[in-house]
Amino acid sequence: MTKRQKGKVGEFLGVFHEERLLQLGLAFLAAHSGAAFLTSLIDDLVMPLLFAMVGEGSWKDSAITLESGAVLLWGPALSQAIHFAIVVLVIMGVFHHLKKIPSGKDER
Repeated sequence: MTKRQKGKVGEFLGVFHEERLLQLGLAFLAAHSGAAFLTSLIDDLVMPLLFAMVGEGSWKDSAITLESGAVLLWGPALSQAIHFAIVVLVIMGVFHHLKKIPSGKDER
């Protein structure tokens, strides 16, 4: 920060700038929006296409009924498993990419 901001608001914004909280907040917002987009892609494109190829009905209603009468909905669980797998693959890809970038530190 080159210029000293005056007042409580300036001090508050200074903390955001100094601690990089603004960048963290923006990254969180982008990740949240990306997760919503990914969920929409899986629920509205991937799952209907997958269940159309398998010949099942609606993926949201796909269930296994146990002898005790308990109903296990496996379609929504499969959707969330696909979402989790994609997120893990993206994280692994980002970490792999970041490991290749030189840190700029003098390693001795």
